[in-house]
Amino acid sequence: MINGAHPSHFLSVLGGSEWTKRIQAIRANASAKSHEELEASTELDAGDPAELGRLYRDLKEGLPRFNIVGGCCGTDHTDIDRICSAL
Repeated sequence: MINGAHPSHFLSVLGGSEWTKRIQAIRANASAKSHEELEASTELDAGDPAELGRLYRDLKEGLPRFNIVGGCCGTDHTDIDRICSAL
């Protein structure tokens, strides 16, 4: 499982490596800000639900066992709706 990071933070390291075949679940943050930026923020960054949905779709294409989705920090029903629609 990958948890607690926006897909833009880890998408580039997945690259079809053998170990990525074990990934079954992703609970991504809604915000693309770094963890340092989020820690310093005084307001919640809701991110871009449409982009998050597209990124989940892109992840699904490269991860054969990916079948559990969810959201982590900053996600709400809008994000989950976009993720499910994209998949």
